Amino acid sequence: MSLSNIINFLRFSWSLTNGRVAIGLFLTTLVSLTEGLSLVLLIPIVAVAAKQETASGLDIPLIGQQFYTPSIGLSGLLIIFIILITLQAFLSRYKNLYNQKVLHDAADKMRNNLFMKIGMAKWSAIRSRRTSDLNQVLTYDVERIVTAIRNAQTLLQNMVMFIVYMGIAALVSWKMAIFAAIVGGMLFSLLYPVRRKATAYGREMTHLFEAQNHTILEFISNLRLIKSFTFERQNSKVYSDYLAHFRKSVVDFLALSSMGTVIFQIGAAVSAALFVWLALRVYNMNLAQISILILIFVRLTPRFNIIQEAAQQFLTNVAASSNYKKTIDYFDERQESDPDIKLPTPILTKAIHVNQVSVIYEHAKRPALKEVNLKIDANKITALIGPSGSGKSTLADLLMGLTEPDEGEILIDAALLQTTSLRTWRASVGVVSQEATLLNDTVLANLKLGNPLATADECWDALNRARIGDFIRSLPDGLNTLAGDRGTRFSGGERQRLTLARALLRKPQLLILDEATSALDWENQRQIIEAVKALRGELTIVVIAHRSSLVTFADNIVALDEGQIIENGSYTSLRANPLSRLSLMIEGDSQE
Repeated sequence: MSLSNIINFLRFSWSLTNGRVAIGLFLTTLVSLTEGLSLVLLIPIVAVAAKQETASGLDIPLIGQQFYTPSIGLSGLLIIFIILITLQAFLSRYKNLYNQKVLHDAADKMRNNLFMKIGMAKWSAIRSRRTSDLNQVLTYDVERIVTAIRNAQTLLQNMVMFIVYMGIAALVSWKMAIFAAIVGGMLFSLLYPVRRKATAYGREMTHLFEAQNHTILEFISNLRLIKSFTFERQNSKVYSDYLAHFRKSVVDFLALSSMGTVIFQIGAAVSAALFVWLALRVYNMNLAQISILILIFVRLTPRFNIIQEAAQQFLTNVAASSNYKKTIDYFDERQESDPDIKLPTPILTKAIHVNQVSVIYEHAKRPALKEVNLKIDANKITALIGPSGSGKSTLADLLMGLTEPDEGEILIDAALLQTTSLRTWRASVGVVSQEATLLNDTVLANLKLGNPLATADECWDALNRARIGDFIRSLPDGLNTLAGDRGTRFSGGERQRLTLARALLRKPQLLILDEATSALDWENQRQIIEAVKALRGELTIVVIAHRSSLVTFADNIVALDEGQIIENGSYTSLRANPLSRLSLMIEGDSQE
């Protein structure tokens, strides 16, 4: 990893914590200084205890002049030593608590920021990213970034401690201090390949976590399909192969990094032996000085190892910040209009005009919609039919303001639907999709997703209009009935009618039913059809259907194929042509 990348990460950490990492570093420095001072005090304590003041203490620069006074004595030195250790303990505790809070706040800030960026992004941007990858960034990557910041703090803390200890060692013997610095630097340089591997391993971990998250989410989301096709063993084999790959990567890196620790420990032992030999045989140092230097060396040597390990962990985890930043920049560049900007909602009284609209998805072989022209009359029912991939759902996304056309325009009466008005328009649209999604909460809570301010009477009115009011009343808990995970408390038809009630609670100008009855039996289809027919003339309804039963009551039918409108007319006129798409649909349904 280049120095510029490390500097960028430190800037990112500074911005993320509003500079509070600097306070953490300041507290760390204070802890280091108090620890260093307590170590310095050991010199006069040892000297006074051995009654060798002149031989072992007074000749040490600064230390001798500051501490070797008759007025302090051994008792005074011991009291100061206890005070310094106590101060260090309390400072260390406060520093740890402060840093922990800062890191928790940083994690919350990253998650909240990314949540908002994803939520406020354009639907086309959200749809292009895998759910598992977004989940991975919000969970694993954020945790790894926090760990990287913690590693950086550990790294800086031990570097400060290293400087303090080296300063103390230099006061005792600058020659031995230089020796210790050279040995430590050589060992640190010798382990550069391990740190370089840590950087590559960090990038690999990002991809491995993405694969793991995707595999798990796919498995959980498709459990019913997997069980129905007895695909459990094959699916488990895929996950097992991933785990094996993951395990091999972890073990390989641990083998390399642990070998680095072994090299460091052996090098430290050899250096310590050489250190003592030089002190005794070359520099003829006295016992008190040698004792203090050995103590410093014993405290200093682990710092090299901690710095090495912290650097490895930092380089392993810092790669997550790059993935996080790429993700948040991606969604930041694709934001919808500011939700705080209150724009007037387009009013639909006459018609929706779709003029020369084209939509081209990235990497698609052909346009999803191509030069579509369509008029949808207000307060009428319009049905969209056509094979899968014909452009029906894309057109529905445009009508509800979920996406924008790449070419052409959409008018609500005379008001142009554009980026600045998509959100306000979407707030006046009700949608019932093929997959009826309910939260694991009460019926009332699920209904209020459509209108948080709705009263109980308004909820019951919406349930009645959706043909499910009587059923909810028959339940012991009524509106307080729990829907269960993904709405499993209710059947498919009941879920669809509840989502219809939720959509109606919005008091929408436009209601879109996107293949809302495709998975329902005839009785539940009939209930939905009766509910929709009762809304004729009250609001504008667009029905996307693949069954003829859902289009017989439509005022206008639009057939699409390969992104273009190939038929447009009333049920009667299209049914009169035996070769029309409507007639072929009816014929196909009769043969089922």
